[in-house]
Amino acid sequence: MSYAQKLDDVALLLDELEGLEPAVGSGAVLEIALSQIEEDPGQPRRNFDQAALEELAASIRERGLL
Repeated sequence: MSYAQKLDDVALLLDELEGLEPAVGSGAVLEIALSQIEEDPGQPRRNFDQAALEELAASIRERGLL
């Protein structure tokens, strides 16, 4: 395969990759609409302590997420 053909192949691959979402764990920020999030029917956590949630929210507001 010639060098020019290899470059053409790379260009085609890059064209196919354009517009794809970043991979999870890539460090890139991925923003999606809340309407695209589906509830996990197998989620074992069903009950939440309201006071603990409010404490967590206050901590996040104050310190952000680590």
